[in-house]
Amino acid sequence: MNPKCKSLILESSPAYAKSIQKILVSLGYEVIEITGSIRKAIKLTSIHQFELLTLELILADGNGLSVIEYIVSHIHEFKKLPLVIVISENISEPNRDEITRRLASVEIIPLFFDKKSNGIWDNFSENLSKANGHFNNNLNPRFYPSDLTSTAGTGTKEKISKSDLDNIIREKVKNEHLNEEAMSFEYLQFSIKEWVINPPKKGTLNEICKRGHKFFKTQPESIYDSLKNMGLESPPRKFILRTVREIVTEYDISDLK
Repeated sequence: MNPKCKSLILESSPAYAKSIQKILVSLGYEVIEITGSIRKAIKLTSIHQFELLTLELILADGNGLSVIEYIVSHIHEFKKLPLVIVISENISEPNRDEITRRLASVEIIPLFFDKKSNGIWDNFSENLSKANGHFNNNLNPRFYPSDLTSTAGTGTKEKISKSDLDNIIREKVKNEHLNEEAMSFEYLQFSIKEWVINPPKKGTLNEICKRGHKFFKTQPESIYDSLKNMGLESPPRKFILRTVREIVTEYDISDLK
């Protein structure tokens, strides 16, 4: 593993912080800072390209969810999707579900460890040692938004109209052997078209779902859930982004802007 993977420990207990640090260092992580302050953690996250963050939920100046909200809203600034680990005594099911849902919107899957559980440090160390591939294979596609448009309009590709684009998207989506009668099929086509014509500023699927909410007059969450349940081989955002890249590579979309 890369010994330069930068990590932040957000923890109010010096004893727990020391245990976390000991394991991280033994596995080759560079611990940049240990803090018990939400405010300081957010400030440090804005400065450093952390690849791993361990978070306690309840601290003197707030809730660890604030850090998660910062990560979600600034994910386009991360070169890699960070690994987020929650180590807390306060991991209720609602908290766990909320954290998982928020991070899923930017394709991060969190790890949870309850401080009250037996063998927590053995479990933590074992799970973390399996995460090496995360840092080698998890480049953040949002960090390279120019990839979507840099090849467009070169004059060497066929120019297409919006109606052409509709047909191209329909054929690409049909190749996935999905149910064409389902509303989620329309959601998927709409999402790809929106991403081609006007890529989201922060590269998030949530932004596209909000546009779909206005177009289909339904809730953004229902669109997101429908896309997740379509049976795609890869997560919806990755499928959409891959399809968009294929389109802008194959066709001149300059007239669609």
